[in-house]
Amino acid sequence: MSLMSCLGVLPYLFCSKLSKPWAGVANAVASGVMLAASFGLLAEGAPYGGTYLILGMLLGVVFVKFSQEHLEQ
Repeated sequence: MSLMSCLGVLPYLFCSKLSKPWAGVANAVASGVMLAASFGLLAEGAPYGGTYLILGMLLGVVFVKFSQEHLEQ
């Protein structure tokens, strides 16, 4: 997963701005990688119990929400 995340930046090394169709493809690939990583992390956390798993998921949602609001300012 880490390797694929690093490979996602490669298009920006070769061109300063992606066209809309290529940006869409890049976003779709990035979304797929993040979704796969999320399921992998859920499977990794499952042995620790549902309480910790749900708590971690909620903390992640809160972190993303506040980060997004902060970056929009």
